[in-house]
Amino acid sequence: MLNLYLLRHAKSSWSGLFVADFDRPLSGRGRRAARLMADHMAEKGISPDLVLCSPARRTRQTLDALSKGLPQGARTLFETDLYGGGAGDYLALIKQHGGSAGAILLIGHNPAIEQLATLLVGGGGEAAHGPSATAMAEKFPTAALAHIVFEGADWSDLAPGSGRLVSFIKPSDL
Repeated sequence: MLNLYLLRHAKSSWSGLFVADFDRPLSGRGRRAARLMADHMAEKGISPDLVLCSPARRTRQTLDALSKGLPQGARTLFETDLYGGGAGDYLALIKQHGGSAGAILLIGHNPAIEQLATLLVGGGGEAAHGPSATAMAEKFPTAALAHIVFEGADWSDLAPGSGRLVSFIKPSDL
């Protein structure tokens, strides 16, 4: 079974008038939310073998907040296609780099991360997918984490609707 964790970066600051989007840092609220999510991930024993992270400042700072709870052997790749890319780019990177990893943590941006999560679990709808999928399809806020599992043994087999949403946690839930 393959485990995919999709984490939207924590809340960024808009206070710098002349700061490029790529260079925006986390806000105070974002730093607090990232710490909450780090504690949640440690409590749940989330231990990715591979971390795919956008190189933007706010995603790197989100990763930094999580880093003390991540396994020492986890490989981390900063991929430019996670900044400005779409759901298809995100999926291609997972397939390209997944290899033998049993668990991947992807830290990215909206709307791509929300679109990818919805694509992989086959859309929302409480009757078909449970209340977590409905909540995720309605809004994927900053620092929210979706856990999706796949029955296959190869990341290259990922396809629309092939995943099952295990949980969707927002900082406000913690």
